[in-house]
Amino acid sequence: MSGPGLCSRDDVLNVKVHVWRLPLERAPATVAAWLAELSVEEQARAARFRQPADVARFVLGRRALRRILAARLGCAPAAVPLITGPNGKPLLAAGQAPWHFNLSHSGDWVLLVLAWERRVGIDVEAWRELEFAALAERAFAPEERAALLDASEAEQAATFFAIWTRKEALLKARGLGLGAFPLEDFAVEADPAVPRPRVLRWRGEEEPGRTWSLFTLPVAGRCSACVAVEGRDQNAVISVALDEP
Repeated sequence: MSGPGLCSRDDVLNVKVHVWRLPLERAPATVAAWLAELSVEEQARAARFRQPADVARFVLGRRALRRILAARLGCAPAAVPLITGPNGKPLLAAGQAPWHFNLSHSGDWVLLVLAWERRVGIDVEAWRELEFAALAERAFAPEERAALLDASEAEQAATFFAIWTRKEALLKARGLGLGAFPLEDFAVEADPAVPRPRVLRWRGEEEPGRTWSLFTLPVAGRCSACVAVEGRDQNAVISVALDEP
């Protein structure tokens, strides 16, 4: 694997977090070849997906993750010691280098984030027609619902998915799955145009915005994405698009 996004451990002092934006590969022959590179457990998990697109997203993400980690651990992709953690999240086995990572996929994109010694979470959502107000009643904090109601009809999708991806990225960075923490007990800045939205509130914490950073990621038209990073850093994220994962 080659490209401008690759690094060794030597550059972690300069680049705190890497984000890869990978276009989905749907060709059955390519997906089958990439599937053969995965572990037996990963192949079995891929087989449980019913839709070919879901298989392709899983295979692309895991193959990219193995190749990216292999370049940093100095081993073959098949030898990367991945294990399955809580909520099905892939982790490096105990005793390995402290790389933290997370994946997300939606529509035609797979996003992968990698960081050294800091927790990270990422989420991407392709826009689709939903009952935004009804979903916000169940999933958003009061201030987030108010921001959605204030948005014009043309801005509703962008506002809804900006809030959603920011909340889910933050939950994933903290190691929490949906339902593990009440969604209305924390709030994020809603404006989709803000490049560094704030964490406004987290139940039981006085200043969550000093502990976590959020970054809006450019992906594609009619698509929203966010990465959550542990700590505060004005230059924490580099986003790299690769043709070959």
